[in-house]
Amino acid sequence: MLNFMNKSLLIGFWIAVMVSGLFFVGNVHFCNAQSDGATSILAATNVSGGNGSLELTLTIDKATYSLGEPVNLTLSITNISNQTINYTHTGLDFDFQVLNGTNNVVYQWSNFRAIAQFIAITPLPAGESTSANFTWEQICNFNAQVEGDPVSPGTYNIVGETGPTYKIQTAPIQITIGNVPTSTPTPAPTSNPTPTVPEFPTWIAIALVIGVALLFVALKKTRTAKVEI
Repeated sequence: MLNFMNKSLLIGFWIAVMVSGLFFVGNVHFCNAQSDGATSILAATNVSGGNGSLELTLTIDKATYSLGEPVNLTLSITNISNQTINYTHTGLDFDFQVLNGTNNVVYQWSNFRAIAQFIAITPLPAGESTSANFTWEQICNFNAQVEGDPVSPGTYNIVGETGPTYKIQTAPIQITIGNVPTSTPTPAPTSNPTPTVPEFPTWIAIALVIGVALLFVALKKTRTAKVEI
């Protein structure tokens, strides 16, 4: 009888300890898994390409866009030599293309566009730049059948280019288009949020009840044994 009581007490004790330990670990895991809600601010992204005397730079203001949100970009060409050069202006000083995740061109700025035909030679001093701003409206134009169709959410690469005179390309900039249409963000609350208490799992509650029941039975048998003695 004494052996049974000792075993019951020991089992009940260890169940209680294990339940308490599991609950503590669950709390620690729950807290570590939470995000503080902070969002990093993406600075402007720049990539470039050159031919020794000229450098073409593509700049985009961020890397993630909502579906339908215009993508604004800037293309600049800079004289990186140490002397003035004669820069050849044409009706197509800059161009850019957008490629999808399978590296297929879905949009090129110059496609289906009337380009002025002219050539003008102007001096470009060392360190000086000429630039232009563009907007991609998240549409396709790789052929006449899809011209103006919206793209789907996903990852895209944008590559800057000069016209055919210099044939310079930049490295690609990768952007992500989400599946949520553009909307006005809701301001974050200024007050401190009320801490939430993690939910106590049902199976732990059942184990705790069993442990307490075993302790109760053991204590009862101990009292009975004392009375019999």
